[in-house]
Amino acid sequence: MLATMGVWMSVVVTLVACSSQGVWFHPRTPTVYLDASTHCPSSVGKARDVRNPGASTQHLVPTGIRPTKGLICIYGGQLQPSTRVRQIVLNRAAAARLSAALSNVSLQAPPAGPVNCPNDTGGFAIISLASIASRDSNVWWVMTGCQTLDNGSVGATQVANNSFASFGSTITSLIG
Repeated sequence: MLATMGVWMSVVVTLVACSSQGVWFHPRTPTVYLDASTHCPSSVGKARDVRNPGASTQHLVPTGIRPTKGLICIYGGQLQPSTRVRQIVLNRAAAARLSAALSNVSLQAPPAGPVNCPNDTGGFAIISLASIASRDSNVWWVMTGCQTLDNGSVGATQVANNSFASFGSTITSLIG
């Protein structure tokens, strides 16, 4: 009886966690802010999200910005989640492609009900795009499991979101 209850309870948690009622994205703390002109820190400590003062609540990155450069900091998974694995510096053209892909990702809520996701190993990346006209824009990308993107104010999920595929193609071409 207890084992049956345990299975039922985990299904209920899944349904609640994936519900599209209300606001589905909730920023995590603590946060970090990265300047695209610097190097990736070797660790982000306990940070679990980005901080973007004045971040857009309509798009992951401000629309119409012209990035001058970018920085992608990739961090490891289960054993040392906050330890840097790789750093990729983007030139103007690559940063513009990535900015356009991020701008086109839909912020739609995930569907209600259970969702099957690949193994979530805890890998994530922080994307920082520099622009002359505004402060650098940071995006937190959960790279494993059901992937998500967020700017600390709004988020996007890979689940049932066709626009996420364009981002996926662009980022794959940049990080290899």
